[in-house]
Amino acid sequence: MDQEIVAGIGNIYSDEILFQARINPAARMDELAPSQIKKLFATMREILQTAVARGAGSEMFTERMPKGSLLPERKKGGHCPRCGSPLTVFKIGGRTAYCCPRCQNC
Repeated sequence: MDQEIVAGIGNIYSDEILFQARINPAARMDELAPSQIKKLFATMREILQTAVARGAGSEMFTERMPKGSLLPERKKGGHCPRCGSPLTVFKIGGRTAYCCPRCQNC
């Protein structure tokens, strides 16, 4: 979620990317394994391409995301679309992050 590493990705997209890559938002980039970094960047491309194709920025955008997406659940009282656990919400680097304590170990 550090804008100095990858700038321009908003909170909702960073949450979705990290969720799909199964990476804890509090994880430090320099502590990720090479396989995790590769997965992170592949997932980032996939999520951003999907978001554009599904109408990113429109009112109903989150409902158009594929099944299993975090975005529709990224709200107070939201649950993980994968395992059903209540989402954890916290601040990191001044940004609000939503993540699954079970799937992302946060």
